[in-house]
Amino acid sequence: MTIRFPQIAASTALVASLASAPLAWAQASGETSADTPLAGMTIPGCRPDIEPVDAAALGDAAMDRVSRKAAFAELLPRLVKNESLCVARDGTLRLTPEARENAALAGFFEAADETTETKPRKRDGAQAAAAAGDAQAVETTETQVTEQTARSSDEDFAETTSQAEAAAGNDDGGGLSNFEKFALGAAGIAVLSQVIGDKDQVVSNTGDRVVVQQEDGDYYVLKDDDVLLRRPGSDVKTETFQDGSSRSTVTRADGSSVETVTSADGRVLRRVRIMPDGTRVLLFDDTQAAEPVNTATLPQPVERAQVSAEATDGDALRQALMAERMADLDRRFSLQQVRDIKEVRQLMPEITVDSVNFETNSAAIRPDEARELLALGDAMREMIAESPDELFLVEGHTDAVGGAAYNLALSDRRAESVALALTEYFDVPPENLIVQGYGEGDLLIKSETAERANRRATVRRITPLINGTVTN
Repeated sequence: MTIRFPQIAASTALVASLASAPLAWAQASGETSADTPLAGMTIPGCRPDIEPVDAAALGDAAMDRVSRKAAFAELLPRLVKNESLCVARDGTLRLTPEARENAALAGFFEAADETTETKPRKRDGAQAAAAAGDAQAVETTETQVTEQTARSSDEDFAETTSQAEAAAGNDDGGGLSNFEKFALGAAGIAVLSQVIGDKDQVVSNTGDRVVVQQEDGDYYVLKDDDVLLRRPGSDVKTETFQDGSSRSTVTRADGSSVETVTSADGRVLRRVRIMPDGTRVLLFDDTQAAEPVNTATLPQPVERAQVSAEATDGDALRQALMAERMADLDRRFSLQQVRDIKEVRQLMPEITVDSVNFETNSAAIRPDEARELLALGDAMREMIAESPDELFLVEGHTDAVGGAAYNLALSDRRAESVALALTEYFDVPPENLIVQGYGEGDLLIKSETAERANRRATVRRITPLINGTVTN
């Protein structure tokens, strides 16, 4: 999966009309670079440990992609004056948490060539030999999952010290000299240099996840998306193909199975649930191309009251999960787009999981907290029983304290723990759950402090987004 943090949006003090006529607005406002010189102005660091910079000394590297916007140079002084910008650790400009609120302006500044896509190397409609029925595997392995080899929701993650030290000790600029291979689960052993970009850098490896930083400062995570499926008693067959892609088949005691296709770079592309009678249920398919997303043209989500999984009865939870914020959106999204683009996810409402209070730096869930998910687990299980293609996104979020890379991996682990608890305690089919951590990239309360409300897990139904059936 991939996480990208926004590079720049604009100040909340600017009006939404700027999205369609930014330069005209700047000129009409009477405040241009001539009126508001950068000399003597500073841009603060995005985190307390980052030194502020002299705005007048900004170079091309700080402007990054945004500098190619025709109106940006004209608007820059106003954005600095309104304290809408900050400087990231890699020297690029970012928007402040408060400035992210103006979705129209964010859509304008984040758009490139009229689209907003995340991590270009992760293409929709990705081709993989494993997705072809007639492809021949170059290697096949079969294993049986036991209680000892399956992860449980009350189990924490143990860092593999040697791997973490190797990842941190890279010294060749590309981050690969001391760390050459990473186990991507169903994808088998993949050469990391073939998975990440030439200038990407491994910044963290804890054995279960590798966090990679791109040249522009954004982070993404490599992990095994099939962990949820490997429950005790299951048989797992993994076929690896010439292009590095893989196809895993998890077979259960009841005769049902789940087939997952994974690309060479670890991205899960397609998942099919096969019933004991042979009926095949397609859950998602990212081998099929989805049209690019222009966030500026997406309808604005209707604000609704926050729904708590613990404070809501079963029927109300079911209604909340079935609710859709937008009507008649005539398109479908890929799973990768749903995972990566906040504006797409927000087309469906979220359920907040309040009962789980993770210990500091921990992803384990205590049994008594897991049992508090009863109403949510029952509602999800019943919905899947009625419609086996239902798909739910389980999200993890952290506060802004600590390193961004660490928070990203921690939030992803916590989301995985919540998903495991739903399966272990309430028999929610794991193949219908997608796990995604967002670290500190989606703060509920804009604060750099240890804000409890930001350390949260949420669940949202994404079936209409994947199937292209978002209606009222």
